Amino acid sequence: MFSIIESKRNEKNGIWTLKTAEDEKLRLSRIFAGISWPIAATPAYFCLIGCEHRDETRFEGKETPEGRLILLTEAEVPPIDLTGLCRLFSDATITYGCDRTFGPSMPDGSDAVDFCNFLRAYVWEHKLSGVPMPEPAPSADNFLLGLGVVRKHTIENGRLTLPDDSPIRAQLKGLTVQDLEDRPDQRFHAVNAARFALCGMDKHGYYRKPFKLVRRPARHIGGNPVGR
Repeated sequence: MFSIIESKRNEKNGIWTLKTAEDEKLRLSRIFAGISWPIAATPAYFCLIGCEHRDETRFEGKETPEGRLILLTEAEVPPIDLTGLCRLFSDATITYGCDRTFGPSMPDGSDAVDFCNFLRAYVWEHKLSGVPMPEPAPSADNFLLGLGVVRKHTIENGRLTLPDDSPIRAQLKGLTVQDLEDRPDQRFHAVNAARFALCGMDKHGYYRKPFKLVRRPARHIGGNPVGR
Protein backbone atom coordinates (compact mmCIF):
# COMPACT_ATOMS: atom_id res chain seq x y z
CA MET A 1 0.00 0.00 0.00
CA PHE A 2 1.14 3.55 -0.66
CA SER A 3 0.97 6.84 1.21
CA ILE A 4 0.15 9.39 -1.49
CA ILE A 5 0.87 13.09 -1.09
CA GLU A 6 -0.03 14.18 -4.63
CA SER A 7 -2.05 12.79 -7.54
CA LYS A 8 -2.33 14.43 -10.95
CA ARG A 9 -3.98 13.29 -14.17
CA ASN A 10 -2.75 14.37 -17.60
CA GLU A 11 -5.92 15.40 -19.41
CA LYS A 12 -4.34 14.77 -22.84
CA ASN A 13 -3.35 11.14 -22.39
CA GLY A 14 -5.21 10.20 -19.19
CA ILE A 15 -2.05 9.08 -17.38
CA TRP A 16 -1.96 9.49 -13.61
CA THR A 17 1.21 10.53 -11.78
CA LEU A 18 1.17 9.72 -8.07
CA LYS A 19 3.87 10.99 -5.72
CA THR A 20 4.38 8.94 -2.58
CA ALA A 21 5.59 10.03 0.85
CA GLU A 22 8.83 8.16 0.07
CA ASP A 23 9.30 10.49 -2.94
CA GLU A 24 8.55 7.67 -5.38
CA LYS A 25 6.55 8.44 -8.50
CA LEU A 26 3.99 6.04 -9.94
CA ARG A 27 2.77 6.51 -13.50
CA LEU A 28 -0.53 4.72 -14.05
CA SER A 29 -2.48 4.38 -17.28
CA ARG A 30 -5.72 4.01 -15.33
CA ILE A 31 -7.08 3.55 -11.81
CA PHE A 32 -10.23 1.54 -11.18
CA ALA A 33 -12.10 0.92 -7.94
CA GLY A 34 -14.13 -2.12 -6.96
CA ILE A 35 -16.75 -1.95 -4.24
CA SER A 36 -18.72 -4.67 -2.46
CA TRP A 37 -21.68 -3.36 -0.47
CA PRO A 38 -22.44 -4.66 3.06
CA ILE A 39 -24.86 -7.53 3.46
CA ALA A 40 -26.24 -8.40 6.94
CA ALA A 41 -23.18 -9.44 8.96
CA THR A 42 -20.78 -9.07 6.01
CA PRO A 43 -18.65 -5.90 5.99
CA ALA A 44 -18.40 -3.54 3.07
CA TYR A 45 -15.09 -3.52 1.24
CA PHE A 46 -13.48 -1.48 -1.52
CA CYS A 47 -10.12 -1.40 -3.25
CA LEU A 48 -8.34 0.83 -5.77
CA ILE A 49 -6.14 -0.87 -8.35
CA GLY A 50 -3.86 0.95 -10.78
CA CYS A 51 -2.25 -0.25 -14.00
CA GLU A 52 1.36 0.79 -14.41
CA HIS A 53 2.00 2.88 -17.52
CA ARG A 54 4.74 1.80 -19.89
CA ASP A 55 6.19 3.92 -22.66
CA GLU A 56 5.58 2.68 -26.18
CA THR A 57 7.92 0.05 -27.53
CA ARG A 58 10.18 1.13 -30.40
CA PHE A 59 10.26 -2.26 -32.08
CA GLU A 60 8.14 -2.45 -35.22
CA GLY A 61 5.15 -4.77 -35.01
CA LYS A 62 5.45 -5.18 -31.26
CA GLU A 63 2.66 -4.18 -28.89
CA THR A 64 3.49 -2.28 -25.73
CA PRO A 65 2.84 -4.76 -22.91
CA GLU A 66 0.64 -3.77 -20.01
CA GLY A 67 2.51 -2.90 -16.83
CA ARG A 68 2.02 -4.50 -13.44
CA LEU A 69 -1.17 -4.02 -11.47
CA ILE A 70 -0.84 -2.21 -8.15
CA LEU A 71 -3.16 -2.44 -5.17
CA LEU A 72 -3.10 1.21 -4.10
CA THR A 73 -5.41 1.01 -1.10
CA GLU A 74 -8.21 -1.08 0.37
CA ALA A 75 -10.62 -0.80 3.28
CA GLU A 76 -13.07 -2.97 5.15
CA VAL A 77 -15.98 -1.19 6.86
CA PRO A 78 -18.56 -2.57 9.35
CA PRO A 79 -22.02 -3.01 7.78
CA ILE A 80 -23.65 -0.56 10.20
CA ASP A 81 -21.36 2.34 9.23
CA LEU A 82 -22.54 3.46 5.79
CA THR A 83 -21.47 7.05 6.38
CA GLY A 84 -18.01 5.83 7.34
CA LEU A 85 -17.89 3.79 4.13
CA CYS A 86 -18.83 6.83 2.05
CA ARG A 87 -16.23 8.97 3.81
CA LEU A 88 -13.40 6.45 3.39
CA PHE A 89 -14.30 5.69 -0.22
CA SER A 90 -14.57 9.37 -1.17
CA ASP A 91 -11.28 10.19 0.55
CA ALA A 92 -9.52 7.32 -1.24
CA THR A 93 -10.76 8.13 -4.74
CA ILE A 94 -9.94 11.83 -4.32
CA THR A 95 -6.50 11.19 -2.79
CA TYR A 96 -5.32 8.51 -5.21
CA GLY A 97 -7.42 9.44 -8.22
CA CYS A 98 -9.91 7.12 -9.88
CA ASP A 99 -11.25 6.76 -13.42
CA ARG A 100 -14.18 4.43 -12.79
CA THR A 101 -15.82 2.46 -10.00
CA PHE A 102 -17.24 -1.01 -10.59
CA GLY A 103 -19.70 -2.92 -8.42
CA PRO A 104 -22.61 -5.38 -8.62
CA SER A 105 -25.43 -5.19 -11.13
CA MET A 106 -28.08 -2.62 -10.24
CA PRO A 107 -31.60 -3.68 -11.25
CA ASP A 108 -34.37 -1.26 -10.28
CA GLY A 109 -35.26 -1.47 -6.62
CA SER A 110 -32.14 -3.41 -5.62
CA ASP A 111 -30.04 -2.78 -2.53
CA ALA A 112 -27.14 -1.82 -4.78
CA VAL A 113 -29.17 1.06 -6.21
CA ASP A 114 -30.09 2.23 -2.70
CA PHE A 115 -26.47 2.09 -1.54
CA CYS A 116 -25.33 3.97 -4.64
CA ASN A 117 -27.93 6.67 -4.00
CA PHE A 118 -26.71 6.94 -0.39
CA LEU A 119 -23.15 7.48 -1.65
CA ARG A 120 -24.34 10.01 -4.24
CA ALA A 121 -26.19 11.97 -1.56
CA TYR A 122 -23.07 11.97 0.64
CA VAL A 123 -20.92 13.31 -2.21
CA TRP A 124 -23.50 16.00 -3.02
CA GLU A 125 -23.94 17.02 0.62
CA HIS A 126 -20.19 17.44 1.12
CA LYS A 127 -19.72 19.13 -2.28
CA LEU A 128 -17.07 16.64 -3.40
CA SER A 129 -15.68 16.06 -6.87
CA GLY A 130 -13.58 13.25 -8.29
CA VAL A 131 -15.67 10.43 -6.80
CA PRO A 132 -16.82 8.12 -9.64
CA MET A 133 -20.21 6.58 -8.90
CA PRO A 134 -20.37 2.77 -9.05
CA GLU A 135 -21.47 1.14 -12.29
CA PRO A 136 -22.14 -2.56 -12.93
CA ALA A 137 -18.90 -4.41 -13.53
CA PRO A 138 -18.46 -6.58 -16.63
CA SER A 139 -19.94 -10.02 -15.84
CA ALA A 140 -21.06 -8.63 -12.47
CA ASP A 141 -23.38 -11.58 -11.81
CA ASN A 142 -20.81 -14.26 -12.63
CA PHE A 143 -18.73 -14.76 -9.47
CA LEU A 144 -16.96 -17.84 -10.85
CA LEU A 145 -15.73 -15.94 -13.90
CA GLY A 146 -14.63 -13.02 -11.74
CA LEU A 147 -12.80 -15.38 -9.40
CA GLY A 148 -10.94 -16.73 -12.41
CA VAL A 149 -9.90 -13.20 -13.38
CA VAL A 150 -8.63 -12.48 -9.86
CA ARG A 151 -6.68 -15.75 -9.77
CA LYS A 152 -5.26 -15.05 -13.22
CA HIS A 153 -3.77 -11.72 -12.17
CA THR A 154 -2.61 -12.79 -8.69
CA ILE A 155 -1.73 -16.49 -8.69
CA GLU A 156 -1.19 -17.33 -12.36
CA ASN A 157 0.56 -14.41 -14.07
CA GLY A 158 1.54 -12.44 -10.96
CA ARG A 159 0.71 -9.01 -12.37
CA LEU A 160 -0.98 -8.07 -9.10
CA THR A 161 1.03 -8.64 -5.92
CA LEU A 162 -1.05 -8.67 -2.75
CA PRO A 163 0.33 -7.69 0.68
CA ASP A 164 0.41 -10.48 3.25
CA ASP A 165 -2.28 -8.78 5.33
CA SER A 166 -4.65 -8.07 2.43
CA PRO A 167 -8.18 -9.48 2.92
CA ILE A 168 -8.12 -10.44 -0.76
CA ARG A 169 -5.14 -12.73 -0.19
CA ALA A 170 -6.70 -14.29 2.92
CA GLN A 171 -10.01 -14.97 1.20
CA LEU A 172 -8.39 -16.41 -1.92
CA LYS A 173 -6.39 -18.78 0.25
CA GLY A 174 -9.41 -19.94 2.22
CA LEU A 175 -11.96 -20.23 -0.58
CA THR A 176 -12.98 -23.80 -1.48
CA VAL A 177 -15.10 -25.38 -4.19
CA GLN A 178 -17.86 -25.95 -1.64
CA ASP A 179 -17.93 -22.21 -0.90
CA LEU A 180 -19.01 -21.53 -4.47
CA GLU A 181 -22.33 -23.27 -3.85
CA ASP A 182 -23.66 -20.77 -1.30
CA ARG A 183 -23.62 -17.13 -2.43
CA PRO A 184 -19.86 -16.54 -2.35
CA ASP A 185 -20.41 -12.93 -3.45
CA GLN A 186 -22.04 -12.28 -0.08
CA ARG A 187 -19.35 -13.92 2.05
CA PHE A 188 -16.10 -13.21 0.21
CA HIS A 189 -16.50 -9.45 0.04
CA ALA A 190 -12.84 -8.64 -0.67
CA VAL A 191 -12.59 -11.06 -3.59
CA ASN A 192 -15.95 -9.74 -4.74
CA ALA A 193 -14.72 -6.14 -4.98
CA ALA A 194 -11.40 -7.20 -6.50
CA ARG A 195 -13.18 -9.13 -9.26
CA PHE A 196 -15.25 -6.05 -10.10
CA ALA A 197 -12.16 -3.86 -10.48
CA LEU A 198 -10.12 -6.47 -12.37
CA CYS A 199 -12.93 -7.43 -14.74
CA GLY A 200 -13.18 -3.72 -15.50
CA MET A 201 -9.43 -3.64 -16.14
CA ASP A 202 -9.65 -6.56 -18.54
CA LYS A 203 -12.55 -5.17 -20.55
CA HIS A 204 -11.60 -1.51 -20.60
CA GLY A 205 -7.92 -2.00 -21.16
CA TYR A 206 -5.46 0.67 -22.16
CA TYR A 207 -4.90 -0.56 -25.74
CA ARG A 208 -2.21 0.86 -27.99
CA LYS A 209 -1.63 -0.27 -31.55
CA PRO A 210 1.61 -2.08 -32.39
CA PHE A 211 4.46 0.31 -33.17
CA LYS A 212 4.91 1.00 -36.88
CA LEU A 213 7.99 2.67 -38.26
CA VAL A 214 7.11 5.38 -40.77
CA ARG A 215 9.32 5.02 -43.83
CA ARG A 216 9.49 7.94 -46.23
CA PRO A 217 10.94 7.37 -49.74
CA ALA A 218 14.25 9.05 -50.46
CA ARG A 219 13.77 12.11 -52.67
CA HIS A 220 17.30 12.16 -54.03
CA ILE A 221 19.71 9.42 -55.07
CA GLY A 222 23.31 10.31 -55.81
CA GLY A 223 22.50 14.00 -55.64
CA ASN A 224 19.86 13.88 -58.43
CA PRO A 225 16.08 14.05 -57.93
CA VAL A 226 14.40 10.65 -58.18
CA GLY A 227 12.81 9.99 -61.56
CA ARG A 228 14.73 12.63 -63.48
